[in-house]
Amino acid sequence: SFVQLYYDTGRGIFYDPKWVTGNGPEVLQTEQALALTLDLDLPVAETTRVVDALVKDIKAHGLGTGMVGVKYVLPALARFGHMDVALGIMTSTEYPSLGYMLENGEGTLWERYEGSQHAIHGSRNHIMLGSPGQFLYQTVAGISLSNDAFAWDTISIRPGIVANSAIGGVEATVGTVRGAVSVA
Repeated sequence: SFVQLYYDTGRGIFYDPKWVTGNGPEVLQTEQALALTLDLDLPVAETTRVVDALVKDIKAHGLGTGMVGVKYVLPALARFGHMDVALGIMTSTEYPSLGYMLENGEGTLWERYEGSQHAIHGSRNHIMLGSPGQFLYQTVAGISLSNDAFAWDTISIRPGIVANSAIGGVEATVGTVRGAVSVA
């Protein structure tokens, strides 16, 4: 029903169908909305259009979603064959990016990309939105639970490194109740 309500097949975008001329600028799809919709049951041709729009937007404007949306953007890019773009987001040191945080902080995730230097509020240790770490372990290193797993009794190892990517390899270890799982 979400697709029926908000997807314009003619333009290949998600939008607010209640928008009328004169009510301000039309609000179209955001990176976060695009990534979320990729888990919906769109026809393959439409999914390709949505993915292409997401990649085009990121390449044109850089990372345009906040810490909540990046949880969906990174895996969506990887899932649909754009791991290079996802890794570019992870390794960029330009503002706004995750690498910018690491280069200008304590090695933690911030509440806001610009940190809290010039703002009254803003945490510089906002791990509740730790999805970039989850992406690195599950998608880049490829360590995840199997679909039918119970307490890490079966795991799946599928590293997502691609040729000519921003990183040349990966080493990761996850501590589990059954012992350490390591990939290199």
